[in-house]
Amino acid sequence: AAYSAAWAEISVVSVKGEFAGLVGGKWTRLGAGAKLAEGTKVSTGTNSSAVIKIDDHLLTVGPVSSVKLYKNASTGSTSDTSVGVQYGTVRAKVKKLSTVKTRFNITTPVATSSVRGTEEIVSYGPASGMTVQIVEGTIYVGSDSGVSSVISGRQRFALAGKNARP
Repeated sequence: AAYSAAWAEISVVSVKGEFAGLVGGKWTRLGAGAKLAEGTKVSTGTNSSAVIKIDDHLLTVGPVSSVKLYKNASTGSTSDTSVGVQYGTVRAKVKKLSTVKTRFNITTPVATSSVRGTEEIVSYGPASGMTVQIVEGTIYVGSDSGVSSVISGRQRFALAGKNARP
């Protein structure tokens, strides 16, 4: 598939176990090398994971996770990506590029985490809420209910499920 400058490439780097995408209204097994379109919903099975490359950034989808690739637009000077975690865990490694203004958001039903030049792990479950663990760098986390925090180092941020968006 050809990609214009406005649509950056999203591809599957590796898969362990079961990994599928909702393509044309049907769930399809995906393997390394598969190209994914903006708006694609993906999920993993038990003891499964997948690494997705979005531009020069890596997103690892953990076991029993459902994720939607909402937005991925790129020009020569900007990169704008939005990933939604419906449930499960993702690990994002977002490169900080001096020549590109990068916006990489990970949303859950309760909050949004903005990732820039960092590595973080985001988990969400209806009962447990959202947990963000910083592996490297600094991020901003904010919820619709006004709870926000800037976290860095190996800190954690947790927001209970009761604050879920309607």
